Amino acid sequence: MRTVLPSVAFLALTGLVLAQDANEKELKSLQGVWKVTKIQNQNAELVQKLEEDGAIKFDDDKVSVLYKGERLDDADSRIKLDGTKKPKHINFIDPQGNEREGIYELDKGVLKIAVNDAGQGRPTEFNYQAGTTFAYAELKKEKK
Repeated sequence: MRTVLPSVAFLALTGLVLAQDANEKELKSLQGVWKVTKIQNQNAELVQKLEEDGAIKFDDDKVSVLYKGERLDDADSRIKLDGTKKPKHINFIDPQGNEREGIYELDKGVLKIAVNDAGQGRPTEFNYQAGTTFAYAELKKEKK
């Protein structure tokens, strides 16, 4: 029993370190400004603005929504990723600590994000359903 416990602890710690490394790699892949190419949301005014000239900027674990290069709001949200889940998890945390659960996928230069704007449950698919509090966006990374 004495030799089993250290082995189990080592394996658990190794798994934790590997998951943390994977999440850091995921976070690094999101860095920069992403142009909105498609957005679906209950807020028609926001959708119109972001489809016209909107972007999302990831800077470390902070995220800003941009319109014509300017921030739409005063405060940045933070993100928390779990790239070990299928689909991958992304949580947006506003300055007051409210958390909105989402999923994301980065494939061939296109970032897809689905999030529950009401903060009550995580989407399971990359789509928008009218009459729900889910939002969906597709983004393409801007060249430097």
